[in-house]
Amino acid sequence: MISALFGLVSALGLGAADFMARFSARALGAPLNYAAVLLIGALGTTIWLFATGTELVWSPIGYVMAFLHGIAVAVMCILLYMGIARGPIAVVVPIVAAHPALVLVVNVLMGLRPSAVQWAAMAVIIAGGVFIARTASRGRENPGGIRRASCAHVTQKCPKLRIKFHRAALPVFR
Repeated sequence: MISALFGLVSALGLGAADFMARFSARALGAPLNYAAVLLIGALGTTIWLFATGTELVWSPIGYVMAFLHGIAVAVMCILLYMGIARGPIAVVVPIVAAHPALVLVVNVLMGLRPSAVQWAAMAVIIAGGVFIARTASRGRENPGGIRRASCAHVTQKCPKLRIKFHRAALPVFR
């Protein structure tokens, strides 16, 4: 049950962040906006680690996966901010937010067998993203945001990198 609460709070935080990113990305531009977000996130994470006394476990595979993961997230964030600044937020964010379905597809290709509920959830996520993107794209804003959102969606969760990174990171938090 606590994981559902964390998921809900995370969704609320991401929604608020996406709403605010629209204005900051337009005012600062995508690269500077991402740099500010990265700096604030790094400071916040450092403070969190020191405050909680979390012990970090370092490994060579962890370094490689963190590096590759960092590149994928950097590309995703810049594309996301460019998409949010140019396109309708109601189109950009749902496309990017559909990334769990992409991760599930890659897991299926790697041998995972999802339950019926997981398949249904994946179908709803994809259908909802398509529905929102199609209905919201009829607005007056620049459709260039849709292309950037689609690219951000794919790079956000570069599935094989994320899966390998998570597997490498699991011993860190055990």
